[in-house]
Order: sequence, then C-alpha cells, then structure tokens
Amino acid sequence: MTAARRYAIGAPAALLLWLVVAWVVAPALVRSAYAGESIALFNGIIRGQSGIPVSRYLSLWSRVASYVTIVLVALGLAGFLLLPLRARLAERLRELTRSLPAPGVAGIAWLAVWTGCAAGLAESVVALIRSSVFHLPTGGVTTIEVVWLTPLAAVTLLLVVGLVLAGSDRLTRAHGAITGLVPIVFVAISTFSLLRRISIGLHSLAVLLLAAGITVQAAHVLLHQAKPAGRAVRRSASVMVVFILSWAVAVPLVVGAREARAVSRLPPAMAGAPNVLLIVWDAARAASLSAWGYERETSPALDRMAGEGVRFTRAIAPAPWTLPTHASLFTGHYPHHTSVGWRDPLDDSHPTLAEVLARNGYTTAGFAGNRHYAGSIFGLDRGFVHYDDRVQIGFGTALYTWWLTRVTVLPFLDFFGEQRSVTRRYASAIQNDFLGWTRRHSGRPWFAFLNLYDAHDPYLAPPPWNRVFSTRRLRTTFEDDRIVYSPEELAELQTSYDACLRYLDAELGRLLARLRADGTLDRTLVIVTSDHGEEFGEHGGDLTRHGRSLYLPALHVPLVMRYPPLGRGLIRSETVTLRDIPATIMDILDPPVGHVFPGRSLVRTRAADDSLPAEPVFATVQRHLQADLWEQWPASAGDVHAVFDGAIHYIRDALGREFLFDIDHDPWEQHNLAGDTAWAATLHRLRRAVDGEFGPAG
Repeated sequence: MTAARRYAIGAPAALLLWLVVAWVVAPALVRSAYAGESIALFNGIIRGQSGIPVSRYLSLWSRVASYVTIVLVALGLAGFLLLPLRARLAERLRELTRSLPAPGVAGIAWLAVWTGCAAGLAESVVALIRSSVFHLPTGGVTTIEVVWLTPLAAVTLLLVVGLVLAGSDRLTRAHGAITGLVPIVFVAISTFSLLRRISIGLHSLAVLLLAAGITVQAAHVLLHQAKPAGRAVRRSASVMVVFILSWAVAVPLVVGAREARAVSRLPPAMAGAPNVLLIVWDAARAASLSAWGYERETSPALDRMAGEGVRFTRAIAPAPWTLPTHASLFTGHYPHHTSVGWRDPLDDSHPTLAEVLARNGYTTAGFAGNRHYAGSIFGLDRGFVHYDDRVQIGFGTALYTWWLTRVTVLPFLDFFGEQRSVTRRYASAIQNDFLGWTRRHSGRPWFAFLNLYDAHDPYLAPPPWNRVFSTRRLRTTFEDDRIVYSPEELAELQTSYDACLRYLDAELGRLLARLRADGTLDRTLVIVTSDHGEEFGEHGGDLTRHGRSLYLPALHVPLVMRYPPLGRGLIRSETVTLRDIPATIMDILDPPVGHVFPGRSLVRTRAADDSLPAEPVFATVQRHLQADLWEQWPASAGDVHAVFDGAIHYIRDALGREFLFDIDHDPWEQHNLAGDTAWAATLHRLRRAVDGEFGPAG
C-alpha cells in the first residue's frame, strides 16, 4: 500500500475517531461527572468547584474541541496536498534547523528574558495608552503595575515553552534541530500576542499572517547575524531587567514622596473637625437588603448602623452605572451636567468633594475596587492626596496582564471559576489598606472614599460567605455570550449576589468595630450607599445586570448615615438623590472655606424644620455600549431619562415610549399607568419636568 493510500485512509479515520471522542464521549463524561456518576478523579474535578453550571463546562469544552477540529482538518488537508513534496520539505526543514544556532538552557533563558521583557513592555504601553488616553476597554489590568507584571507573565510562559522544546529535542535526539527553532517560536508568539493586544481591527487570520511575516524576517536576521544578535540580546535584556525592577521599586517610593509633599502643603484644619468616610457598595440594590424588608438577612451590620443613625428608605442613584453616579457623588451635579460618558472621564469643570475638603485642611484618600469606571483613568482621583486603584498583586494577576497568557493559561482557571477573580481586591483587603492609611494620617481630619466591588458580577463571595444562603453549587456569573436567562437561573444568580452582600455587610461590621475600638467612630461621619442597583429579570429574562434601563431595581440604592449629632434610629421616607451627598456633607461639617455644590442638604442640621420639601429627582442613562447585542433593552435605542416625584416614577426612552409607575403600590413596576386616563395630568406634568431638564423628546 502506497503512502498516499495509507494517508487517505488513516487521516479521515483518525479525524472521525476524534469527532466521536470530542462531541459524544467527552460531553457524556462531563455530564456524568457533574452528576457524580463517573470515576472519582473526574467527579472531583467537575463537582469540586462551586458556582459553575454544567453548561459552562460544556461550553468551554465545545470551544476547545472546535479549535482542535479546525486545526486537525487544516493540517490533514495540508498534509495530503503536500504529500508528494514531503521528502523535499523534510530535507529543507533539516537544512533550516541545522543553519540556526541551537541555544543551550542558558541561551534559552536569555532569549526568554529578552523576548518576554520586550513583548511585555510593548503590551503594557499599548494597554496604558488605550485605557488612559482613549478610555477603551483592554480586557486586562490597566494600572501602572502592568509595566512589570506583563513582562513577568511573558518571560514565564516563554521560558516554559523554551524548556519544553529543549526537552523534546533531547528526548527525540534531534541534536539541536528543535532547540534551533526556539528564537523563531519566541518571536512568533510575542508578535502575535502584541498584534492582538493592539486590536487594529484585523481578522485573527490576518493578524496571524502578519505575525508570520515578521517572524520570517526575524529568522532571516538570525540566520545571517547570529553572533551579533546574541550579544545584543544579552546586553539589551540586562538593560530591560534593570529598568523593570527599578520601576517596580521606584514607583511606590515616588508616589509616597509625592503624597507626603501634598499633605505638608495642606492648610490647617478646623479644630474638632470630624472625619468623613464615604463607602460605596458597587452594584448593591436596596431591595436585596434586610433593612429594606428583604426576606434574607443580608445586612445585619448595616441594620445596626441604621439604628445608630439615619436611614433613607428611598434613595435614588442618578444613573444605573458606576461612573456617572460617582461623578454626581463627587461634584453634586447630575451626570448630564458633567463630562462623563461610557468613554469620557470626569473633567475639571466642577470642583470635587475631595478638592473642597482638602482646602479645609482634610487629608484625602480613595480606595477603588472597581479599577475601571471608579479608577483614576476616568478622573475620579482629582483632589485626593492618595488614590489606590491597584490590582490585587499576585502571579495570577501577572498572567492576566499579558494577552497570550490571559487567553491560554487563564481559561483553565476560568474552568475552575477563578479567572475573573484573580485581579479582584476584596473588601477585606481594601479596608485593611484604608485602616493602615488612617494610622499614618491621624494628626488631622481625613476624608476617605471606599468603592467596594464585591457585589458586582461575577458574584464571587469568598468562603465561608459563598455558602451562607445555599450549600449547593450555584451559578455565579452572567455568561458573555448569553442574553436571556430562565427564572431558575436568575434565582441562582440572585442567591450568589445575596451572599456577596452578606460578605460586604460582615466587612462593614468589622470596619465599624475597628473604628470604635480606635476611638474614631463617633468622630467620623460614616455614609454607606451604592452607585446603582442590579436587575435580575424583573422586566423579562433578557434585562439583567445594570446600565440598560431606568427601572427601580437599577436605581434604588441604600443610604445610611451615622454621626452622633444626626440622631439615632431615624428613618426618612422622602425620595432623595445621591447627587445631594456633597451638599449634605458640607452642611454637616460647616467648614470655614465655603463650597459651590448644587443640591440641598438631606439632613438640614441648621433648619428649624428638618423635613425636606418635595423636589423632583432625576436619573438618566446613555445609549448602552453593547446596544447592538440586544435591541430590546430600553437603553439600546438611545438615551433614557426619568424623574421621580415622591412615589411616582416616570420614564421616557429614546423612541418616545413613556412609562409611569406608582412604586408605593407597585414596587416592582409591573403596571404601566401611562395609558390610564386617571393619571393623564400626572403624566403631563412629569413629561414637562423631563423636557425641562433634558430637552423635549426626539
């Protein structure tokens, strides 16, 4: 039998066997292991992780199997077409590998260091430019630590690849034929990763061809300039290593010196001025907190804090996502009166709360768990002497910073439910950093802002809180490639979300206890709120998370204040807006240097009557960034605007559709009153209010 005939029979048979294994045997094995009916090893792997539905295992395997199938088919066709030339090609390959210098282990290490440092530095610069200059999503870490984390990840992966190739060379007795390819492989890998990170709009195949062309040119250089190239690699690698290590050591020292200089320039503070602590639980909706009547005990510590202060039962976020609400929290202006947008940072048109308090002698610090929309790249650090939006430093974080390790190594961590949590700074870490900062700045009053990201999707409460409301495995995240969810899936997600709230609450209790033990609590105005709520299909299984509508679950947030002069156990039922927080803080502090914050004080400390007159409360959301994914979202067609008048909630979308709800009698907003003639006068009045604030429809 000829070689061609053997290949024509064997290749399709092998492909058919692979298809049976990939699409029949493997999925069946996954399902049986998920049900605990397979061998102990597979049962332990599949069942041993919490929060992963079986569909996620099958989805990951489906992607892997699809890629492998495509590669096998392509290789099979190429092999069949090139079969007549195989002898000549094999000889040419042997000639090429003989011509290339075969580096030893030390040479491989030098090449890995040089290529990894160069590729890592290049990708870190691209990531910082995309995030800081153009405010584009990067899919990775965008804080200054990428300058040394990304090279670390690149060097590690390339070193592993190089050692594997060296081991293969020795096992197959190739006498340097395989190790000779190490430089070319390193250049190919690094070039492809960099081109993908740049994301210049090319198809993946085009990027692959471009990387191949660059690799061919690199191979040409290596063939003709091997010795000079080797010397240049060792010298430049040493320079890059020194630079990266110096950066890792020097940047924290420079930042610390700059902060010390800024504190020394602060004016004297008013004697006896209280501290201010503003805590934002990112994505925490009021409806899921026990203080607001939720059936699960998700917030006992917040309940106790409310018993020692003031609780606002109907606080409304001015937007259903992070950046615009934080802009309002810091400036007192509604989002549409600021510069912020999905890709637009907060500019310096309006003074921030941190700036005004610094002028009154306060030292200021921000600690952001939401590194993107609450990070310094979007201008929220203005006025803060210290602003900490770092990632959680670790080797997993380093792997996350390099594009190639993020898409090759970390999918295996994702398989075990860890990928998205490798960079998250949990509330415990942020609060520990905050407490350490207060000990270093105990000589003057301080203003601290804490953004805690733990209730944000993915809902990954740390143990033991991840099992506080269910001992079985639960879904913990919305899948990127899905829009619609069943009621059962949404119930699981909400249980995981509730566990995150319970964890945040436990950390709040720990923080307040530490401040009490330090004698600081009663000298501190503590405010706990959220930047937006969260939706779990209350208006259809396709409307989840946040930023997509102005329904009440996305806007109704907790608001609790604790400061002894405000009183104890007070409950305020007026509809209030978070944009009044700056004016409220300044009213309570009454500092010598005045402020220009708009809005009103929510506590009216110097008024004879502390009741708040009725005032319209506005909210808005811009057209969603992912509107093209699903045209049924209210924010898919364009900007959506809303106004609250007491318990009446009016919404108008970009298509001119109107919604009117009486949330006292319809808290989940299931009955639209816009078409009810009995509500025509109210509808007309609120329509005019929205027209006056945002302009007429259309």
